Amino acid sequence: MNREDLYSLIWKVPISNLLKKYEINLPQLRRILKDLNIPTPEMGYWQKIQYGKTVEIKELPIDYSGKEVVTLAIRENPLSFKKSPQKILKESLMNDPSLPIKVNQKLVKPDILVIEARESLARKNADSNSRHIGLNYSRYKGMIETKSDELRIRVSPANVGRALRFFDAFIKLLRARKHNIIFEYGNTCALIDDEKFEISLREKYIKAKSNDSWQSYEYVPSGIMAFKLESYPYKEWKDGKQLIEDRIADIFTYFELYAQKRRQERIYYEEQCKIREEKERIEREIKARKEKEVRDFKKLVKEANQWQQSQLIRSYISYVENIALQTGELSDELKNWIEWSNQKADWYDPYKKKEDKILGTYIDY
Repeated sequence: MNREDLYSLIWKVPISNLLKKYEINLPQLRRILKDLNIPTPEMGYWQKIQYGKTVEIKELPIDYSGKEVVTLAIRENPLSFKKSPQKILKESLMNDPSLPIKVNQKLVKPDILVIEARESLARKNADSNSRHIGLNYSRYKGMIETKSDELRIRVSPANVGRALRFFDAFIKLLRARKHNIIFEYGNTCALIDDEKFEISLREKYIKAKSNDSWQSYEYVPSGIMAFKLESYPYKEWKDGKQLIEDRIADIFTYFELYAQKRRQERIYYEEQCKIREEKERIEREIKARKEKEVRDFKKLVKEANQWQQSQLIRSYISYVENIALQTGELSDELKNWIEWSNQKADWYDPYKKKEDKILGTYIDY
């Protein structure tokens, strides 16, 4: 193809599609484009086309004297690049006509939370002006801020509209995807798949020299808006080549995917906890059974010794009685002793367990 054909192709088809179709890699293609002095789309060009926005197409330079033709071999088997989960989810969001994926230029039927935030910021601005103190005596110079249990916003009055429109789009997208916004300990949290993310929308500061005699510095509004994930893993999206309004699909994609990841991790740890608890329960049962076996065995040995002792006592009593009968010395006192001794043998015997009038049932004295 000639130089004009490649120029036209570059501005009609994403480079990734060309890499799939032709036997060429990215560094080679970029070198060809540089050699032919062919301008390429800037970052965000294809996203703007996808959103239906106006784009700028750079003209092909005419002051060029190099080669005019380039040969690209078509692949026999076109490459198939595996899409990342982020890209798959983002495309799914972008292609769903039921989702409010764009930030409107004006507030249209704003969410009740946005209405409350708007009224709160309006009162803050009015209070500052009516007291003739302006916004420069607050902790955040030139800023107004919502109250606790309201959408967490801190911006200069000029950026209130942007903040409200962004939050309105974000909340509507949350609700459309069956998620929610909640307030916890005064903080704003996005509740996605039962996972909580503390969020805020703030205008960033710049350091500027103050006008006081001390030649100190102060922080003043920069006009750069930043949407922040205030809880772990702490992430921020701020105005740059794209405004945060144009990155809402990327922001929302991050939250949903991270919520899925966190939920999977939580389920995994819960399962591991159950496995560990079950293992500990089995170990406790085994330990308890062993301890019971030892106790029962010790009891067996003890009772066997008791029984042996009781049998020895009975043999001794019988021997004493026989001797007394043979010698004619079986007195009343000895008869009482023989009766008392037999009772004590029955009391000591672990199977007879005869209760003694004085000592009661045998215990390990």
